[in-house]
Amino acid sequence: MPTTSLIGRLRALAARLWREVAAFGLVGALAFVVDMGGYNLLVFGLPGPGDGPMHGIPGRASVTATAIATLFSWVGNRYLTYRDQRRDKAHHELMLFVLFNAIALVITFACLYLSRYALDQHSQLADNVARFVGIGLGTVFRFLTYRRWVFAGKAAEDDELTEHTHVV
Repeated sequence: MPTTSLIGRLRALAARLWREVAAFGLVGALAFVVDMGGYNLLVFGLPGPGDGPMHGIPGRASVTATAIATLFSWVGNRYLTYRDQRRDKAHHELMLFVLFNAIALVITFACLYLSRYALDQHSQLADNVARFVGIGLGTVFRFLTYRRWVFAGKAAEDDELTEHTHVV
């Protein structure tokens, strides 16, 4: 009867967690570019004269940019980060994904709101710092909720994990 090596299980767990964090980070970094780039284009426009089409409504621009980045992120996380843990019903997974991203969006929006209206900061730098902080807090929230509730389908058998966790 095989016994489980604690060291082997810990190594396999660390390797699996590292792969998950790396893939989550890659998808998140790309979504961050979509989000921040989209926000800056919508509010401040292209470099040069003139403002973006949503210059006077930075809150709506933030929500719009984040919504586009959220859809990008769902596809990336579904097909890369959690490809072995997807739910059978994609619409249920997407619904949970959107719910938790809506909460993360509120976190980002709250940071922007605090900067703009409580601290009376209206510069591009202040907006970007506020959104950067909000996105960072939202990212921690998303990582914890995705792995626990969103992509909670049955994980595929990991051959490497099996190799390292059983001693014959």
